[in-house]
Amino acid sequence: GDGDGDGDGGGEDDSSEGGGQTPGQPPPTTPGPSVAPIAPSPSPTLEPTGSPLDPAKYDRYRKFVDVIMSSGVTPAGKVASSAVVAMSVPATTGQQEALNWIAFDDPLLDPEVDPALRIAQRYAAAVLYYNMAGENWKNNTKWLDPGHECGWHGITCEKKQIVARSQPQVQVTVEELMVTEIVLNNNNMFSLVPGEIGAFPWMDTLSLQSNLLGGQLTPNIANLTRLERLWIDGNKFVGPIPTELGQLDALEEADLHQNSFRGQIPTQIGNLVKLRRFSAYDNKLEGTLPTEIGNLINVREIFLDTNKIGGSIPGELGGAVELEDLRLFQNKLSGPIPAGLSGLSNLRVFYADNNDLTGQIPATAVAGWMSLVDFEMFDNNIGGTLPAYFGFLPELAVISMANNNMDGDIPWIICQTGKLRKIDVSGNSLSGPIPNDIDECSSLERLYLDHNEMGSTIPTQIGLLSQLKVLRLNNNNFEGPIPSEIKNMANLVMIQLERNQLGGSVPVELCGRLTGIHADCEVGNAPVVCTCCTLCCGVEECVVPNPLPQMQKASVP
Repeated sequence: GDGDGDGDGGGEDDSSEGGGQTPGQPPPTTPGPSVAPIAPSPSPTLEPTGSPLDPAKYDRYRKFVDVIMSSGVTPAGKVASSAVVAMSVPATTGQQEALNWIAFDDPLLDPEVDPALRIAQRYAAAVLYYNMAGENWKNNTKWLDPGHECGWHGITCEKKQIVARSQPQVQVTVEELMVTEIVLNNNNMFSLVPGEIGAFPWMDTLSLQSNLLGGQLTPNIANLTRLERLWIDGNKFVGPIPTELGQLDALEEADLHQNSFRGQIPTQIGNLVKLRRFSAYDNKLEGTLPTEIGNLINVREIFLDTNKIGGSIPGELGGAVELEDLRLFQNKLSGPIPAGLSGLSNLRVFYADNNDLTGQIPATAVAGWMSLVDFEMFDNNIGGTLPAYFGFLPELAVISMANNNMDGDIPWIICQTGKLRKIDVSGNSLSGPIPNDIDECSSLERLYLDHNEMGSTIPTQIGLLSQLKVLRLNNNNFEGPIPSEIKNMANLVMIQLERNQLGGSVPVELCGRLTGIHADCEVGNAPVVCTCCTLCCGVEECVVPNPLPQMQKASVP
């Protein structure tokens, strides 16, 4: 949209801290070669007490490996199966560092007694710390403390019934604190989000907004089957949006905006029938809009602006009947607005400017948008006339259709609801006059009719537009005298009348009140007399008078 609205939806950010410093590269967690030979007895990574071959330590490590591997949290190859290797070779993965910590340095859990889910949870949280350079976070309070992981900064837990460790024949449940939220916004986190993020089966909120996280989003996100809020906007994620996102059937808010996601929006997005907001603006998405997007029967907000999405807008989108805010601006969309969108009776905001859309605005579609407030399609190739149906939309406040190919007269019935604040149809091929009953547009604050083929005289009733702040009539074929009644427009701050066939004078009452007055008042046989214009135009050029008249310092709203 234009200045009246930008696509800036986003999940709430709990963090009020300022932006963190951006180190060039995370420091290596542990110096040493990627794969080292097994030495007989070097200094161990985390300095375990006692001999590296202490049988009790060896046994404890092996049991933790068994629990973690059988839980499927970490793929084989990320950790050493042997305690001898773990204690003698410097760790080269966050997974190995986390396993060394939980086996050798952290006495809290017993691999023979504590539930496997609880062990996997604590281990996975430690992997997040080591993988994402936890020592550099702005807030890492209590992380890797000996207390419960639910006390670590940014982690919220609830008591859940989980399967206890017991004999194979008997399944006993036990109450444990399990992670339900991880919120680490604006925390100077970098590197990749590890696959172990999928080890929190009760998590309903994952919020990592405004960090420096990169790489591809792990497909293990699909394991978070209870996830309702995924807020990872403002990072450096690349690659495609994983198709596995479509398995999160509890998801209500997906904020992926301001990253570098590429490729096609996956068709599996249509599986997310509980989704209320899908925000992926300001990425590098390509391809076309999947027709399955129309399956999102509960979605309220779709923000896909500022991408490279092409093709046509699918008529199936009309199936998203709860949609209130649709932002598709600054893409490569082409073709007409489909009549199939007529079912969007809750739509309040429609931004599709800066595309290659063609055809006429289908009256059948617009007539169904009874909640519409803001309609913006400037900078496209829309033809035909402005639909009179706009006059029957009771809440419509903004029509922004500049720089298209529309022609014919403006159907001024569009003002009849008394809610219209802005009409911008500049840069088209519109003709016809401004009607004598223009005062019925009494709620107008901005009227931009410039760069068209409109003509006839300016009616005196224009002075009755008491709310009008900006009036742009320049570059048309208006003729006759400038109506003195414009002096009655108490809220006017800017008026542009140049490049017409107007005569007479600009009312001196406007002098000193406005920030800008433009007219055909260049010296010589100037058709317009103006003692305080800020821009005077002649046959060839427009000049700023010298000295510039004293005007208001306020900026044009």
